[in-house]
Amino acid sequence: MPTRHNLKLTPYTFGTMSLGRTVENFDNDIKVARTAMDAGISFHTSQEYGKMGGTFMVLNHAFKEAPGQIPEVIAKIRCDRHELITYDVEDLLRTLNLDKIHCAQLCKDTMEKREIVDDFLNEGPMFEACCKLKERGLVENFIMEVFELFSADALKALQHKLFDTFIFYYNFYEKQAGNQLFSQMQQADINLISMRIVHGGLVTPGKALAASEKNPDRVNPEKIKKIIELYHQTDCRNLVDFSMRFILSSQNFISCVGGTANCEHLQEYIQAAQNLTPLPEAICAELTKQLYCTQ
Repeated sequence: MPTRHNLKLTPYTFGTMSLGRTVENFDNDIKVARTAMDAGISFHTSQEYGKMGGTFMVLNHAFKEAPGQIPEVIAKIRCDRHELITYDVEDLLRTLNLDKIHCAQLCKDTMEKREIVDDFLNEGPMFEACCKLKERGLVENFIMEVFELFSADALKALQHKLFDTFIFYYNFYEKQAGNQLFSQMQQADINLISMRIVHGGLVTPGKALAASEKNPDRVNPEKIKKIIELYHQTDCRNLVDFSMRFILSSQNFISCVGGTANCEHLQEYIQAAQNLTPLPEAICAELTKQLYCTQ
């Protein structure tokens, strides 16, 4: 099943979670999607995004307008049952008029144990469903979604080499992978994808500090202050630039997902991806130390 080095993702992947939330913004959302397509970047999407299928409706129109610019897509696919895996893949391809999904992100709505790991180990029905979808050319790669609460399952999958790519929230503020799992991920021959470039919209130091003061339970003020101190020791233009360079300086990370429904914000992501000079090792080491200490 693993297909190491077969991924064709761009360093910045456009997250579509903010598209299709309101009918009033439909034309704007198509424009944002088309801007991302013009930039030639990969997309991340899910049937759960938008309102009542709004995100898929936006992408359907955008893809039809420019069929020669269809991006490589990472799509969330439910892995509660083998029937759901097949259904979600076929439904997405039909809805978005795509021939294939580049990366199917195997996920669940809950933070429960990931049964798919044991199923793959035993070559059970979910494993067979994934193999058949690959044989049919409908999915090129299956990747495992990770949250800290089920790091043990992801660690088992990593140690048994069930997947060559893992995707989880990772940036200068959060690491949704347990310390033991993350350490082994850094040492393995795998791909890692960050699902969130900037935690909670903390785009500028001012917004980050304001957010920490307003919601200290959600955004730790002392942690934010330390991050901003480190940020000011670099030549980064903003925290988007800072976070993207940190993520892609980290071992095995090949792409990071950031979403927006604002063309100006999208350009910030695109511009940041054009300057991926690694952050100084001392800065990266301190940020990584903080991520380990918070777990």
